[in-house]
Amino acid sequence: MIIMMFGITACLYCPQTFLPYKTDVTYFILSSHANYLPDLIRSIQSREVLFYDLAITMSSTGRRLRFKGKVEGFERAFDSFPVIRIFSLYKGNAAHISSIHLHAISLREMSPSTTILCGALLFFLLVSSTLPAASFDCDAGDRAALLKIKKGLGNPRQLNSWIPATNCCNWYHVGCDSQSGRVVSLQLRDTYGVVADKVPAAIGDLPLLQVLALKNMPGLSGPIPRSFAKLRYLAGIFIKNNSINGTIPRFFSNLPELRVIDLSDNKFTGPIPPGLSHGETPFLVLRNNLLTGEIPASYGDVEYTTFDVSHNRLTGSASFLFKNRSRSTFDISLSWNQLEFDITEAALPVKLRTLDVSHNRIRGGVPKALEDNYYMYRLNLSYNQLCGEIPTAGAMEAFGADSFLHNKCLCGPPLPPCRH
Repeated sequence: MIIMMFGITACLYCPQTFLPYKTDVTYFILSSHANYLPDLIRSIQSREVLFYDLAITMSSTGRRLRFKGKVEGFERAFDSFPVIRIFSLYKGNAAHISSIHLHAISLREMSPSTTILCGALLFFLLVSSTLPAASFDCDAGDRAALLKIKKGLGNPRQLNSWIPATNCCNWYHVGCDSQSGRVVSLQLRDTYGVVADKVPAAIGDLPLLQVLALKNMPGLSGPIPRSFAKLRYLAGIFIKNNSINGTIPRFFSNLPELRVIDLSDNKFTGPIPPGLSHGETPFLVLRNNLLTGEIPASYGDVEYTTFDVSHNRLTGSASFLFKNRSRSTFDISLSWNQLEFDITEAALPVKLRTLDVSHNRIRGGVPKALEDNYYMYRLNLSYNQLCGEIPTAGAMEAFGADSFLHNKCLCGPPLPPCRH
């Protein structure tokens, strides 16, 4: 597909491109090609875009929706409500999208192995303006729920803008739908003054909430409230780096829109419930908790973009995660558990970028299929019970000894030679 931008013609699909660290070129319009929207969003997800501003015009109503966001550090752009909103909009509405306008700012250099639809990322406009304050009032019930949340967190100073009788759509950390005025995003982070022994149950009283983030609040403890089961529109939940404990709720599997879950760096205990994420491009991160038991085998039937259960106390097999090379799985981390299985014949996804299964009890040999994993830039098989000669052809030439140290009897480059 070819697109025109101010006299410049460019091919939309160009997977082998290096983008400069900062790009502020032009502005592009993609008309009548809504089927490419998921790929554009995956491009935003993949961390190369640091800022983005995207507008979508609906052909049926002429309504123009605008999404703006920032990718912070190594967090994914999934960690912002606009991208979730875009996915929600796209689902079932592709035929009604007449045009897509994408602006982005400041790209990190991408390796030539990164496959994305990057034509959408080659042409950008530096956008410095901010969205105006909301001209519509928020829902009274949502405002009451937010004030209960503020009280439940001990009225931290970061929520000083949450004043009764004011428009809650203008409050910090709150995002509203521009048509209905209903709260669809609540993102609380770095609220270090919070000391609460329970997560506010009033969060469950925001019925149209799509994205919830509770981050970097070490004083926040207690389990996830049962009231969260009412959040039927929740698409992404990010409860990270707190002191939240108890088990991961099984009712997450009953939330029909939930696709993105990050519960990392907490104190969750017990087993991983089945069916935590569903829909397109599910994303599951449960890293650094106190989870025990086996990974449910049903997770082998889900095409996760990211699957990270590292730094827990999990046992049993995870071989079912490696049975289909055609899957679009990019990152798998199972490290620092007590998993036991033979990895020799693992069917590793061809597009896998990172694989870390270190510090387990994995046996067998290094999968020869890794020679064809040219997208992979991080491999860690260390501290296991692997044996045999390490494959050296193809993509395996990129990995040094650190990827294979402290196994039972691995040999050959980059380790010492085998003794036949």
